Amino acid sequence: FKMNVDDLLSELDDLPTASSKPDQIIKPSSSNNARVNAPESSSSSNLHPTGNYKKNLSFGGLRSSFDDFLDEFDISPGDNSKTESMSHKRTLSYAGQTKQKCSSVIVSGGDGARGRNQPTSNPACSCNNLRCTKCDFQVLYFSNLAWNSEVDYLFFRNNYPTEPKLFPQLRNERGSCAYCCQCSWLTAKSPKTIDYSAEQRWVCGGHT
Repeated sequence: FKMNVDDLLSELDDLPTASSKPDQIIKPSSSNNARVNAPESSSSSNLHPTGNYKKNLSFGGLRSSFDDFLDEFDISPGDNSKTESMSHKRTLSYAGQTKQKCSSVIVSGGDGARGRNQPTSNPACSCNNLRCTKCDFQVLYFSNLAWNSEVDYLFFRNNYPTEPKLFPQLRNERGSCAYCCQCSWLTAKSPKTIDYSAEQRWVCGGHT
């Protein structure tokens, strides 16, 4: 039994004591730390998109819209034939809508000829497509009728262009013609030229 006690004491002497140096304590190596931190650095890098990805985020929507535009008109990049054809068709459509205007703006009585007035017109035609440059409305006319003397600006301002509301201020007058827009009016019995000296700012709207 005495030998067993001695053996135990010798083993206790071999154990590290509090006076042991700190460098004798086993510490995890730097390589172990690298292995532990590697997943964190890898996951954090995935949170930041690359430069190319940012460009796609910025211009992807514009590129998609432009592609949709080309697909709608059946135009491929670098193909000028389609765009030239569209431009030509647009020019033709504008040319087809060209209207010829009166050489001079004439208003006349109820029995006068109406249409486009030309220098060779005899007698002069009363324009049937007048437009006011002041209120930007078309001029209405009523053959063989005349305006009552009590009409005023507010009447036309409030009632133009509803004809049933205008009729109460019209009276029968053979050979006369009542004209009005939203801001001015007149009654004509004979041909009258409307120019810049006239109170009415009426011009020819064009004839096809």
